Amino acid sequence: MKIELIVFYVANQPYAISFNEIEEIQTSKKGTPLPFAEEWDEGLITIRGSLYPLVNLRKLMAVSYDGPKDTDKMILLSRARVALLVDELDNTAIVDESDLRENPEVNSRDILPNAFETDGGKIVPIVNVETLLAYTRSSYV
Repeated sequence: MKIELIVFYVANQPYAISFNEIEEIQTSKKGTPLPFAEEWDEGLITIRGSLYPLVNLRKLMAVSYDGPKDTDKMILLSRARVALLVDELDNTAIVDESDLRENPEVNSRDILPNAFETDGGKIVPIVNVETLLAYTRSSYV
């Protein structure tokens, strides 16, 4: 079975997310900060009259962060009203399930359980949206 993915970058590292998990992609905008928020929580944004929490994946994944860039994008999730802030979009990828490999890195395996290798030899971890959302929700408790 084939899986359709969108590839994006965070700190020059490619990641992917299932096309089925995405409602839309937009140019990023600054969130309204909230008190007592986690470092990765960029606050709230408004999209067509609805509020979305803005999750900065650079900060959540504890990778280098130099501040906002012109190439930043927001991935609006279809499963929950959440926007993921990423550095830039790359392209789509269609991967056969048999080409997926389990992430051997124990610390990131929950949120990034699988990865695939591109024709150019790059390893692209795939975000598990359900686990990512569960993690961000548990931080508010």
